[in-house]
Amino acid sequence: MKYLALLLLLCTFSSCEDEDGSSLKYLLQEIVSREQASTETTFNLRLRSITRGIDQVVFQDAASKAFNILEEKDINCQDLCDELSTTRNNQNEVTGVFRHGQAGEILLEQLIIK
Repeated sequence: MKYLALLLLLCTFSSCEDEDGSSLKYLLQEIVSREQASTETTFNLRLRSITRGIDQVVFQDAASKAFNILEEKDINCQDLCDELSTTRNNQNEVTGVFRHGQAGEILLEQLIIK
């Protein structure tokens, strides 16, 4: 189901790291609400940030070429698949703008590269 809690959880995942910055920790700090998020609600998720120690969040299945987040959440990259494939490995700072789609997937609306 598309819940605001999931949205907050994914955003929390992207900003947690160990004190020395060497690896990520995933910690749900608080569930604010369990209201269903609108399909029009967008959210940003940091996909790669070398300065924050986030090296790889987006993975691509070798057989199907489908993208996912942490091998858990499917991404429908729409017409941004080629750009996502290139930037996830070649850019230091990449943020995705997403919204919820059908059947639990998230839709990639835009890539922000810094």
